[in-house]
Amino acid sequence: MFGMDERMSDLSELASLLLFLQGAIAAALTAEAAGGAMVFGAGGLGALLSAVGAASTFVLARRVRRRRAGALRWARRLQYGWMLTGVVDMGLSVALAGIGPAPTPVLTRLLLPASILVVVRRLQTGAAVAVTDAEVAA
Repeated sequence: MFGMDERMSDLSELASLLLFLQGAIAAALTAEAAGGAMVFGAGGLGALLSAVGAASTFVLARRVRRRRAGALRWARRLQYGWMLTGVVDMGLSVALAGIGPAPTPVLTRLLLPASILVVVRRLQTGAAVAVTDAEVAA
């Protein structure tokens, strides 16, 4: 059987891996937005926001792996932000274009953040249970 510490370590590794995956997707979106801005002469706001999202995701992935204080709370907040922008973006595309989103945005903007939220919540509840067990044992 796995001990509580080994389980928490595995969950933090999984959360870190998923955050790195999300950061890589945000970095690819940065390159795409920057290329679109150069070709079509649009502003670089999309590229800037994607770059900030990628950088913050990479920083949080590293902090979650090291179990830094507050990293799980910020990772949760970032995921809610990702999901909110995804819902708004997909809602606007349905309202304006009249068609549903492709599977890739649904996966990267809704399902990936939702899975990260589940893992981070499990980490937070596991950490709270570990502290409570330690207090009871003492």
